[in-house]
Amino acid sequence: MADPGALVGNDAGGSLASPGSRPLESLAKIFLIRLVVAGLAVAVYRDRHILARTFSELRLQTIALSTLLVVAGNVLTYASWRSLLTRIGIPLAWASGFRTFFTTQLGKYIPGSVWPAVMQTAAIGRRGGNRSAAVTANITAVVIGCVTGVGAAVLTLPFVSAGAMKRYWLTLALLPVLVCALHPRALSIGERAIRRISPQY
Repeated sequence: MADPGALVGNDAGGSLASPGSRPLESLAKIFLIRLVVAGLAVAVYRDRHILARTFSELRLQTIALSTLLVVAGNVLTYASWRSLLTRIGIPLAWASGFRTFFTTQLGKYIPGSVWPAVMQTAAIGRRGGNRSAAVTANITAVVIGCVTGVGAAVLTLPFVSAGAMKRYWLTLALLPVLVCALHPRALSIGERAIRRISPQY
């Protein structure tokens, strides 16, 4: 189990690495930042026509509301992730966890979908946290995100597309089961199962 003091006391973003490894770590960070920026630029350039057409079709009020909802959703996702880490013995101060979570989210612009989780696990490990526990928190957070996403889709589909609701009616029938899966006891069982099979570091 990680020492809470080591985690909370490392808010400045420092590392527990030895002084000799810091130059190499700094070079790795610079390379990673450049890779993320390059990936973001490629993604925007590739979809530039779609982005331009979409923005031209949307009203300013719609864009503003969508932006607020996206920001709120990301903040709630971060709060859920931080809460999961606390549950399994890795307490993070709000500001420190905020920087870690949202900085590592830039990894989604690198080819492959696992980089945010990999970067989060590595960042927690540098702060003295148990990496296996961090893997557990990330997997559980993905499950919670999928369940809540399906729930939101079920609740909004009737207002968006009646035809889609007829095609995916089984999802509505599964909603009570999905809601039960978010119960703390169910999450605890899932966390224990994940920790048994997750890699140890």
